[in-house]
Amino acid sequence: MKRKFSAGGIVFNDEGEVLICRPTGHEYWLFPKGKVEEGETPELSAIREVEEETGVKAKILDKVGYSKYIYTDPKTKE
Repeated sequence: MKRKFSAGGIVFNDEGEVLICRPTGHEYWLFPKGKVEEGETPELSAIREVEEETGVKAKILDKVGYSKYIYTDPKTKE
């Protein structure tokens, strides 16, 4: 099974509001995240992905948790 890793963040502003985004062409909202690139730490990836997806320059205060998703790509059956 091929493994892929993503990183992202839950971003708060000074008023305690939470930043979410909606991927282009989709109807759902989520926290900004994306794939960890080769040679990149999850922390750097999280900061990069938040900025790429929202334009917000964030900093990491703490690790929130861990999520795991398992799925099969119907095209490759992996």
